[in-house]
Amino acid sequence: MKKKSALLLALLTGAVALSACADPNRFSGGEVLSDAQKHSTDAKVTYNYTDGAAEPPQSYNNYVGSVTELSLRLLRDRYAMQSDTPFVFAPSSTAVSLCQLANAASSDTRADIMLGLGAELTAEDLSQCSSYFKSRIREVSQANRQQDKDKEETSPFDVPHVCLLNSMFVRDGNEISTAFLQNNADFFQSTVIRSDFAAESFVTKQQSLFADYVDKADVGADKKDLLYTVTASSITDTWLVPYDANSLSEGSFHGAGGDTTVPFMTSNESYIHTENAEGILKYTAKNPLKLLAIMPKGKATLKEVLDTLNYSEYGTLLASMDIKESAQAALPQFSLNSGNQARPLSEQLQKAGFRTLFSEDTRFKTMNISGKLHLNEMYELEPSLTISASGIGDKAEEKIVTDKNALTPGGDNAQQKSKRKLTFDKPFVFMLIDNESNIPVYAGIYQ
Repeated sequence: MKKKSALLLALLTGAVALSACADPNRFSGGEVLSDAQKHSTDAKVTYNYTDGAAEPPQSYNNYVGSVTELSLRLLRDRYAMQSDTPFVFAPSSTAVSLCQLANAASSDTRADIMLGLGAELTAEDLSQCSSYFKSRIREVSQANRQQDKDKEETSPFDVPHVCLLNSMFVRDGNEISTAFLQNNADFFQSTVIRSDFAAESFVTKQQSLFADYVDKADVGADKKDLLYTVTASSITDTWLVPYDANSLSEGSFHGAGGDTTVPFMTSNESYIHTENAEGILKYTAKNPLKLLAIMPKGKATLKEVLDTLNYSEYGTLLASMDIKESAQAALPQFSLNSGNQARPLSEQLQKAGFRTLFSEDTRFKTMNISGKLHLNEMYELEPSLTISASGIGDKAEEKIVTDKNALTPGGDNAQQKSKRKLTFDKPFVFMLIDNESNIPVYAGIYQ
């Protein structure tokens, strides 16, 4: 009897100790379903770049075309909805969430998602290609960080990085299949949470999950929802070819709200163009990304540029780059603060072709065998962004460089004379695009 009492006391003491150690402001291990499965390291199956996938899947070109076309469509639609204020968002993260939902869906719902993506791809193609795309960006950006191994390991957010978070929230009481969670671990590595949305601690826990991306994130989902997704992103870096002290100047920007004086930074960059647009490409130092900036050419308007900016036109734009042809480009330094409130995407995605995705008739039986789950909403916690002479920042509070002493003494970067000069002194399109695939990771308008 004494032995049983001692054992019971030990178990209770251990339970109390574990409870005391658990952080009530974070989701518990029982709530984070995605932690239960370990991803396969067989790169021949997963095409995970970190695990040794040297080549993308055979269907990758179709995937790239589909994701890029969707990204450009979302950019055009977003401008139509918000044509008077600047913005930035991460379209590729939304595309990856759609690919994962296709893998979670029943046959009819899956077909609708595939139709919206507009490519002849299987669910397996979407899994493998998403795995390669995300893992390659993550691995290359990590490999290029020349950290001192003797120092304590720092957070990815303390150094140049590309951090793209996909998450999925399921209301407590709904069973999630092991097969879906294993597929997530192998290919998508999204954070899958099952929790009581009505609990007092839920909002605090959700804010903790996104704390590295957004301060006190406000997703705004309904407590009665069954299933929704949230994406968040953060990118910081310096320039491969830095600006020098002679690069800085002030000038007028003719924006949607009138003329303002802004700090410009000037450098010689690769020139790109189409019949109605022209711009530059500028590479980052540590991440596998490059900045694309284009503005209307001649008498063309920004709306006309965007109306014709489909995947084919985008390809023409990038193919126009000639290593022998550069432009002396004056680009404004700017900051965009997207705030802490998540933007619901259902209305925009329905207009983009995903017509029945958010219907109560949709089903996700691969994820939930009972077939009770339907998708209530997809959200994005849009990134804040600073583009300045010192590089790319992930906060609107990042400093715009106005002190020439903060940069290296004048070199030949801005002083090299190019026959062609571009001044981005009117509303323009900007993107941060993947070096290998040219998929837009970020896209936006500065105006």
